[in-house]
Amino acid sequence: MTRVYGLTPELWAAARAEVRRLMQQAAREGRLITYGEIASQMITVRAHPGSYVFTAMLREACREEEDDTGVPLCALVVARATGRPGAGYFRSLPCDAEHLDECWQAEREAAFRYYRDDTP
Repeated sequence: MTRVYGLTPELWAAARAEVRRLMQQAAREGRLITYGEIASQMITVRAHPGSYVFTAMLREACREEEDDTGVPLCALVVARATGRPGAGYFRSLPCDAEHLDECWQAEREAAFRYYRDDTP
């Protein structure tokens, strides 16, 4: 059986779905969520918020959400120390370096608006 980061494909999919649900809940509540909050609230698996496994899980959950709904949920996930997403998030934005904060704000608001107006 092929494992994904040491997890069965079923467990990986369940953990990724859990990460996605936690981000969706934060969006419904109109708030940001830290990497640590997501990791500590997970019950499917234990993952350190700075680990490669957690980062991959988060990235896949965000990609799924964007593919399914167009909503940039990763815009809501921030580091506790800075209150901002990590560098990987900012590298993925389709805007120049001078406008990163404006792009981030627009993506946050899009996620909040979608889950406020169209709560699935």
